[in-house]
Amino acid sequence: MKVKLFYAHGTAWALNWLEVGLRVDQTSGKIYWNESQQPESQTSATIAGINGRTAQWDGAPQNDPFAMMVDPDKFDAVRIEYPASMFPMNASMDHGIAQIIDGINALPFGQPFVLGGYSQGAALMSTVFNELRYGTLTSRASMFLGGVMFGNPRRQVDHRGAVGGTWSGAWDVPGSTTGGHGSFPASGSNFARLSNCPSNWVEFTYPGDVFAASGDSTTGQNWTLACDVASDLDVAALITYVASGMTAPILAATEAAFTEGGVALPMTDATGADVYITGSGHTAYPFLPPYGVATTDTCYQVALKYLDGLADAWATAPVLQPNLSVGWSTTLLPPAV
Repeated sequence: MKVKLFYAHGTAWALNWLEVGLRVDQTSGKIYWNESQQPESQTSATIAGINGRTAQWDGAPQNDPFAMMVDPDKFDAVRIEYPASMFPMNASMDHGIAQIIDGINALPFGQPFVLGGYSQGAALMSTVFNELRYGTLTSRASMFLGGVMFGNPRRQVDHRGAVGGTWSGAWDVPGSTTGGHGSFPASGSNFARLSNCPSNWVEFTYPGDVFAASGDSTTGQNWTLACDVASDLDVAALITYVASGMTAPILAATEAAFTEGGVALPMTDATGADVYITGSGHTAYPFLPPYGVATTDTCYQVALKYLDGLADAWATAPVLQPNLSVGWSTTLLPPAV
């Protein structure tokens, strides 16, 4: 029996321009819009997996190839197709969450599974994770082996998991190494940040990732408020919100951080070629190792090896036999009275 992988890709359409068109200056804590490197001009990259497997990626979050890079002899991968839209993001994530919950409930009892997600995909997987721990999927929790998330807006403060590294700084606090977390709010939201995460819930985050490495400066807090608006309001509520003038304090506080200019930063793909996939830390995971970790493996490769290890451990685990002591009988005859 193979391990099932449920995977959700990142945001498409409007937010794609935000994720792919950003660069963060770690010295100043400012965000730059890469006008010179728009999504349609991104360089296609060859992404390295493990055991010789590679995949092509055009830099668009909705085309993230991770799910197709796992070992097909060990995993049955399902890539969730959901709207992945910015507005209404709550409805978009709810659509994906429902698909995954249905998929998990459809598994034969005893079939193990893992979760994976990138960006908005990681955010909706966080809800599924909470359902396994506290909600409608607790009966399936024993067969959940672990999860790997990239750029999760709901990342718990300073959580990295078993192989996610140790760095946890914030884009809005230059020079920081701790205190970073997802850009979604800590509480009071249907999509609040996670808490009490175990080590098998692995979070990859990178300097400059405005969605997974946010802090608690004034700018960071207002960025969180803006992300909360995007994640929890439907279109009608959003129009009402904007018309009310409540966006003014958010825009005033973040205006200094969002500045025109900047250029795309080159990264090296599996062929050794320089590619220009912008988006700063939010698109680093297929190209770079966990920040500060002494390895040549990219975040993707570390995650793939981790999932392989979970699958191997499950496949070689001893089969538990029923306890034949008191309470069990090997005879069809009723006990003497």
